[in-house]
Amino acid sequence: MQKLSATIVFLLLVVGLQSGLAQENTNGSWSVAANYHRGFLIAHRPMVVSLQKNHLNGLEFSILKTTSGAKAWQNQYNNPEIGVSLSGWNSGNKEQLGNAYAMIPYINFPLIKNNNHQFAIKFGWGIGYVEKIFDADDNYKNIVIGSHLNCALQFQPNYSFNIGEKITASGGLNITHFSNGSAATPNLGINFASITAGVRYRFAKTTVGTSAAKPEFTRSSRITTFAAASFKETYPAEGNKYAAFTLSGSRFHQTSSKIGLGYGIDLFYDGSAVKKQEQKGGEASDDLDYFKSGIHAGCELAIADITILLNMGGYLFNRVTGDGTFYHRFGIRYQAGNNIFVCMNLKSHWAKADFIEWGIGYRINRTSKK
Repeated sequence: MQKLSATIVFLLLVVGLQSGLAQENTNGSWSVAANYHRGFLIAHRPMVVSLQKNHLNGLEFSILKTTSGAKAWQNQYNNPEIGVSLSGWNSGNKEQLGNAYAMIPYINFPLIKNNNHQFAIKFGWGIGYVEKIFDADDNYKNIVIGSHLNCALQFQPNYSFNIGEKITASGGLNITHFSNGSAATPNLGINFASITAGVRYRFAKTTVGTSAAKPEFTRSSRITTFAAASFKETYPAEGNKYAAFTLSGSRFHQTSSKIGLGYGIDLFYDGSAVKKQEQKGGEASDDLDYFKSGIHAGCELAIADITILLNMGGYLFNRVTGDGTFYHRFGIRYQAGNNIFVCMNLKSHWAKADFIEWGIGYRINRTSKK
């Protein structure tokens, strides 16, 4: 999870600072693509090494569309490709992990692009299914995942080139991550690393089109607040589930048309707090043990009605030992109206997931000067 967070930071910086020098604006066209993956299970902790058996293989099929530049955000991001992929993975460990499957909506951001070549970064977040999970009796060696259904994230730098008017070949590097956000334990997460090669077929030849004008950037700020609920499971595995809630408020300043920087305050309720204290030999003193508070700083990457969020925070009040001083939040927000948004965030303590925040929020926009 820690390496994945570093990868996400890299994505935010590279895509957010993208200068927009690639000017090959094209009318949108639908395509289908197929990719083959060859790689391995990442042993992100020493205890995961025993699960590395053989190289993994994967097949990925996608349907996607090149945006036309008719909307301002498409032009700002050099006409990214939007699609959804279905993938199946042989994990390389038939006994403990079996096969894994994922359905991932994604955006492929071009960084360098001309008539015949493209270098891009693909990022997606969807759902995944892992065939074999932890079982205290039959599969106790699987210490990485405790649920069949999981979140699936994908990060993929890729290069493609045309080999015909409608056919494109591609290759790249890939990381795919499966995690349930501690909804079930164990939850160390599964990380696949692979090299990939594929082919894509366009149903129509792309042609140069008219792009929307980029709006003049106007500095602005916004105040956002959201409430979220979830549930989590604590160790030992296959234990009880507990409720978790979040109330958060932030102020963000839009520093460019893509990037916003901000700060805020959080209040958490963790129903597992007393249980965790008892496991560590402590005792609950009063109901305040269930609550935590903290402050955070973060950045946002705006893509039309979707915002990618990354926060780092520190606890001001926390009686639960073992969680540490710092916490992190990575999430996606969808603007459902002028002021209303829905969100899905992963709260973690460095490499350890805490819980997934399923929330709804409200924001107030304030425009300042150009």
